[in-house]
Amino acid sequence: MICTAKRFRQGISLIVLFVVLLIVVVLTGIESVHGQSATTTTSENWQAHAPGGETACADGSEFKYFTRKANFNKLLVYFTGGGACWTGKQCATETDPTPYAYNLANNDPRNKKGIFNLSHPDNPFNDYTMVYVPTCTGDVVMGDSVATYRYQTEDGPEKGVTVHHKGYPNGRSALKWAYDNVPNPKTVVVSGSSAGGLATPFYANIVANHYPKARVVGIGDAAGAYRKSAIEQADLTSWNMEEAYNNHGAFRNLNAQNIGIEKLYMSAASQQLTNLELYQVDQAYDKSQHYFLALAGTEEPEVSALIQNNRDDIRKSDPEFRSFTLGGREHTVLDRSLFYYYRSDGMLFRDWVNDIEAGMSVESMQCQQCRRPDFKYTKADRAIIEKMGELLSTEEGWSPDDDFEHNRDCSNSGAAYSLRCSLVEAVKDVEGTPGDYPVTYTLLHEIRERTEAYNSGDMIIVKFNNHSERTYQDITDLIEHVESKVDTQLKK
Repeated sequence: MICTAKRFRQGISLIVLFVVLLIVVVLTGIESVHGQSATTTTSENWQAHAPGGETACADGSEFKYFTRKANFNKLLVYFTGGGACWTGKQCATETDPTPYAYNLANNDPRNKKGIFNLSHPDNPFNDYTMVYVPTCTGDVVMGDSVATYRYQTEDGPEKGVTVHHKGYPNGRSALKWAYDNVPNPKTVVVSGSSAGGLATPFYANIVANHYPKARVVGIGDAAGAYRKSAIEQADLTSWNMEEAYNNHGAFRNLNAQNIGIEKLYMSAASQQLTNLELYQVDQAYDKSQHYFLALAGTEEPEVSALIQNNRDDIRKSDPEFRSFTLGGREHTVLDRSLFYYYRSDGMLFRDWVNDIEAGMSVESMQCQQCRRPDFKYTKADRAIIEKMGELLSTEEGWSPDDDFEHNRDCSNSGAAYSLRCSLVEAVKDVEGTPGDYPVTYTLLHEIRERTEAYNSGDMIIVKFNNHSERTYQDITDLIEHVESKVDTQLKK
């Protein structure tokens, strides 16, 4: 379930490509939470901890979590996305792309955006002590086993792959750091995206029991469609989640055959802990949740309907539960720059989260035109779409042949730009670096509407540009329409 290590983290990288630079760090020894040797890495304000012991990533490599010390009255524990696997073909690391992260590649909080942009003035969590827990075990951070799967290769011979489903020991090791270093917080936010969004209610309940005097807030992101009935064809017994559930009273009724996001939220709320608040955010047509629901055996999954059914059930168990449904098909919000620009029914998601953090009462928010993403635009969006218009101001300046395979970074565009390369060039000209900009997703949605290809990936921009019947007038009409939408909002 949930965001793949390679497939779904590409997203806008199909349009604006970039290379993430890893920061080299220096290792020093600390005491392991499991009583074995461990290491910590210090860089800027973050420390990386390798707890050793039972912890591991799926391929047996070293697991690390990251911490950032700040205000010890405020604690944020965040579980990342990282996918899942439960068959040999899914778990085989030779598969490209794999549906799960099996090591810590590209899993560093310094490379994340959204709530991890600690210099953003509107970040509600700027002063929080943070624990960042990578998901790299294929078990949505709740497994505790070492399983060997068999699968048939394409050329005939059978192979085996051993997977360290050690999400629960990994999660416990990160919580131990929090308990040892932040003994008396006033507010704790437990959150997670994708696979981490499934884990959120489980760990939020555990944390609320550990800190009975603290206000504990659980915010799950991009996991709201995984209904029990929609995933029950997936055989998750090899994860051994019962080891985790049996250690925590609220979840002892759950097992591999009785699991779903609604079950996790309802179990978390079942103890009626007065210090625990539960929330959830999803995009109504989340493409990654659609993918994993299909992988789990649901034919033509209706993501939006599943999200709504789950929330109806959760509210029956927890009347104080609140949710936010965004329009569109993207995956995750908390760890993206779009965290500051997404909105539904006039309410910015960032403002909704800020109100929760401040202890204010919030209402559930629901998108109105749920196929369409709704954003607050900025002057940068206006400048980007305006620059695209300048680059494509003449028919001679438009290339009807976007050679994506040989010109991915658009450096060989010459004097004529495809629609995609005009966007790439505009972003470079306006912002200097690639990133998540609302105008990009508005442009993609308008293309999907014009082609009635709502389930298409980001490569739709190339297919639209290269269509044999595409005209220069189609291109300019599209840009002018998006520019008008941005202008209209900014003038309000």
